[in-house]
Amino acid sequence: MKVLKSLPILISGLVLVCSARADQPASLPDEASEGDTWVITGTRTERLLEDTPVRTEVISRTKLDQIHARDLTEALKIVPGLMLKDIHGKGGKEVWLQGLDADRVLILINGRPMTASTGSSVDVAQLATADIERIEIVKGATSALYGSSAMGGVVNVITRKPTEPFSAALVLDMGSYGDANTGRSDLSLGGRQEELASRHARFDIGMKREQWTTQINGSIRDTEGYDLNRDTAFEEGGAGTRKNLSARISFEPDEHKEFFFEPAYYKEDLTAHNILFRPGSGYLDKTEIATRKRLDGGTILAFGDDLLKLSATWENFEDVTEKGDIRIAEQDIYKISSQFDTPVADNQLLTLGIDLSHASMAQEQKKPTASGYEVVKEIGDGSDNSSAEVYLQNDIFLTDQLELLPGFRYQHDTDFGDHLTPKMNLQYTPQWSDTMDVRIRAGIGKGYRVPNLKERYYVFDHSNLGYMVLGNPDLQPEYSTNYQLGIELRPSPDLRFDLNLFRSDLKDLIATSVESVRNNVVNYRYLNIDQARIFGAELAAGYDWKGRAQLDVALTWMDAEDKTTGKPLPKRPEYQLKTGLTIRPFTGFSASLQGIWQSKEYNDLENNFYTPSWTTWDLKLNQQVSEHVRLFMGVDNLLNKTRDPDNPHDQGPHPGRFIYTGLRVDI
Repeated sequence: MKVLKSLPILISGLVLVCSARADQPASLPDEASEGDTWVITGTRTERLLEDTPVRTEVISRTKLDQIHARDLTEALKIVPGLMLKDIHGKGGKEVWLQGLDADRVLILINGRPMTASTGSSVDVAQLATADIERIEIVKGATSALYGSSAMGGVVNVITRKPTEPFSAALVLDMGSYGDANTGRSDLSLGGRQEELASRHARFDIGMKREQWTTQINGSIRDTEGYDLNRDTAFEEGGAGTRKNLSARISFEPDEHKEFFFEPAYYKEDLTAHNILFRPGSGYLDKTEIATRKRLDGGTILAFGDDLLKLSATWENFEDVTEKGDIRIAEQDIYKISSQFDTPVADNQLLTLGIDLSHASMAQEQKKPTASGYEVVKEIGDGSDNSSAEVYLQNDIFLTDQLELLPGFRYQHDTDFGDHLTPKMNLQYTPQWSDTMDVRIRAGIGKGYRVPNLKERYYVFDHSNLGYMVLGNPDLQPEYSTNYQLGIELRPSPDLRFDLNLFRSDLKDLIATSVESVRNNVVNYRYLNIDQARIFGAELAAGYDWKGRAQLDVALTWMDAEDKTTGKPLPKRPEYQLKTGLTIRPFTGFSASLQGIWQSKEYNDLENNFYTPSWTTWDLKLNQQVSEHVRLFMGVDNLLNKTRDPDNPHDQGPHPGRFIYTGLRVDI
């Protein structure tokens, strides 16, 4: 078996983890119960997770550490019904929720939107987990609360605040792809199969001094890439470095006021080796350097029972891609937001907010010539957009058991005019049994999304690889109606069942389709699909046995149809199953096994090509060896299931098996 060739890394990691004494007094912190978890995303006001009227899923800091998540991609893969897809033409990942793709899923940092790295979807691999306290996921149309990019839902990253005078943590890990190593690493435990092809380091520093708190976080992820097929020159996994640095500084003069400032910086330098062959030049690499700069600032002011939040965000994203020619794209976003919460009578909480935003995008291509470079401006003047939006929500407690949450958002867009987006949520907690907690949640929301700058103007020229993707300035906005109906049952504190039905009716859905074929180059263009419908169900169950073992199972069924043609919508599998088993047989030790099975999915609107069904398993081990030191190791994609590198239409898992080990030191 190929895994035997990676035994030196596997054995060394096991020795480190298992050599720790089982009777050490220190232990991994147990995950907080739902009753201890506060959430904010579903209502934009703080609520206990178990009491929120909008179904919300949470990944805790403890869970992030338990599964060794280095970035948001690795953190989100465990969420039921959530799919991570490759970003077209990049090495990153994007988030799909309930069959709605990443263009319709909003990624937030502390409630403020993150700039899409490609002009359309956010690359969640660019977000490190160093400063994350928890991740909140709300599925279904949330356009009324968060704007047009939230037709399919939101993923809200909540960063941590220091609670101790001083705290610090250092995390180091490294690993190998075994036979898929590229052979370029200078670090090895033996031959090529034992190369330490991927390295990761991260630090966290927190300080709290009277009214001041400071949190500083940084991480670096370095990889030599991977190669699924040694018989070809092309390497599927890019090599390079991703760096994150962020901080949060806050001042609280008293318990009623907070002023905060949050700078963040990200840079990636990635190379895809031998991506294309050019006669006379041989194989060429594709190099991409992306830089993200972000500044957030604001204040939170309490006046009796009233609460006012003010914030401003600036974000700049620049992407330089070189593969013979050079393409430079830059995007700027400015946003100002305010939110006012005030009680109305004893049983109502009114929320009023205003969002002002402006986005601009520019892109140019430098084509090599005999005398230098010819500069072609692909996106320039006129490719900006501004919007002004107002939202209103009233949280009404009709009885002790019935809560109603109506709301709407009014949006004025400089290109597409005015639009009103309403929504309604309901929560009912019947007293059917003294021993069973029951919660019924329902929601209906209108979704509305204007075409973004990429879909209208972007030119993605991969003619040397046989295709181009062209923007369409004549695109119309998308409209949707989303329905959610769910029931949560807790027969005991250790056992839970969750059933959720969802449906989205879509009009003028934006997608890509083949427009023409010229000179052996396939031209794709964005267009509006007249009507589409997505219907599905999520069934989840969880059981915790005395804190020693925890089992989670979640099955998602989905039927996505293009109503015009009657064919399934592409990239949306009918079934997805996610399972997780965690055991804690003795103090300080935990082992987790996580599995994902996904059924066949079509890759194109015509249903000519498909990705076969696939299954992956991940193994995670943790051992607390002292109060301040924890050792860990893991095997991602345990059975080495990968896409077929000879089939360009197979969009299955990659990379293959990855074995790693590391340690965490807390001060």
